[in-house]
Amino acid sequence: MATLLFLDELWYEKLGPMYISAAIKAHGHKCIISIGRFDDFRRDIEVFRPDLIGFSAMTMEMNFVRKTSSRLKRSGIKTPIIVGGIHATFFPEIIEDENIDLVCVGEAETSMTILLDKIDKKESFWDVPNIWFKENGKIVKNQINYFEQNLDNLPFPDRELYRRYKYFRKNIYFAPVMTKRGCPFECSYCFNVSLKEISNWPKKHYVRYRSVDNVIAELEIIKKKYHPKYFLFQDGTFVINDEWTFDFCRKYKEKISIPFTCHIRPERISENLIIALKTAGCDLVKFGIESGSQRIRSDILNRKVKDDQIIRMANWLRKNGIKFYTFNMMGLPTETFVEAWRTIELNRKIKPYAYAFDLYIPYPKTKLANFSLEKKIIKEEDFNKLHLPKYNMYQSILRQAEIDRVVNLLKLYWPSIKFSFLSNFWKEITKLPPNFLFDFIYNFSIAWQHRKDCRLSIFRLIAVIIKNFKIFK
Repeated sequence: MATLLFLDELWYEKLGPMYISAAIKAHGHKCIISIGRFDDFRRDIEVFRPDLIGFSAMTMEMNFVRKTSSRLKRSGIKTPIIVGGIHATFFPEIIEDENIDLVCVGEAETSMTILLDKIDKKESFWDVPNIWFKENGKIVKNQINYFEQNLDNLPFPDRELYRRYKYFRKNIYFAPVMTKRGCPFECSYCFNVSLKEISNWPKKHYVRYRSVDNVIAELEIIKKKYHPKYFLFQDGTFVINDEWTFDFCRKYKEKISIPFTCHIRPERISENLIIALKTAGCDLVKFGIESGSQRIRSDILNRKVKDDQIIRMANWLRKNGIKFYTFNMMGLPTETFVEAWRTIELNRKIKPYAYAFDLYIPYPKTKLANFSLEKKIIKEEDFNKLHLPKYNMYQSILRQAEIDRVVNLLKLYWPSIKFSFLSNFWKEITKLPPNFLFDFIYNFSIAWQHRKDCRLSIFRLIAVIIKNFKIFK
């Protein structure tokens, strides 16, 4: 038996580590997660004596990964360190960091199981798919070719992984669930386009579904054991296959029948599907507007969605009693202030229950980031700033006209939508230099919308902020 210890600073249940934990435990190995500060990590390493230390990280989390790995090595920890997740998948060359020993590229359940088998038997890692590792001072790059095709073969995520902490045992507001992997759409800002190429699978096989019965079986276990107030389906787009969706809705109503939230797209929905979702128990959906400018949506983001499709869907949702939550971005390549303001206006028009407004982050190797490089909107060295919190929330790395004013509008999105009679005032104050007051308003707006999104009490919201505040310092 080998032991894997995940380290994280974010107090949020991630499905990735839960899936890996379930897979390796099914083969007799052990998995623990340690969340907190460096001293917490050191204590758990001493207690559990892991054979492998793991990080599952996005680009914005790599500063934490690098700093923690460095401190562990400097403090005398000899345990090998592996990094997985979306950043490692796109940038496996992070293994060149002297403090990182292995990298997992792509989906990890099978690769990590084989890797821990090898560690337990003290065998070489040469034939472990999707794994890069160091041996005798050299980097060995194993073939990247394993993406699970039959998702029903995977064990259900190990939700006990996070239950060692009281924070996750009390007041389980929602349970995150995935019903599929992959996305058929090709939005220019999203990693999925590039991930299709990495997977080496034909496009028709890239989107993989769990069977409806498999999903329902997992939901029944979660409902009985944890009693969540609602389910959150984290698929990028829940409604892709209409036949699957109608079948799911029928069985969900019969066997589960508690509220749920899912993500939909205006161009992939009908009123009949909305009625089916409502009947099954869906009381909140999320969808991306991203920009109120047709030019930005179509030409820059490669989202071929028209205003009237968004408005029509919003009317259907309101008619059938489903609340909706919109995703929006500002600070997009070539975006003008006038175009950014249209995003405010479109949200005013459809009147969402809640909304998220995020700063566009040009993640390296995405099509839109490459476009920005070609147009000299960003420089290669600008990517090095993305691990800093301010460039994930408060300041853009784009070099284009009106960018500071657009980012100011982003920070004032909530009052700009809420108090439309002050439109001229909001437009004028966006001309001011970036300042602490705008940052404060933005933080408050994010927290309040998050409360509505996750159906949190004020007390739970405060607990979430306190637990995660250090990450955004």
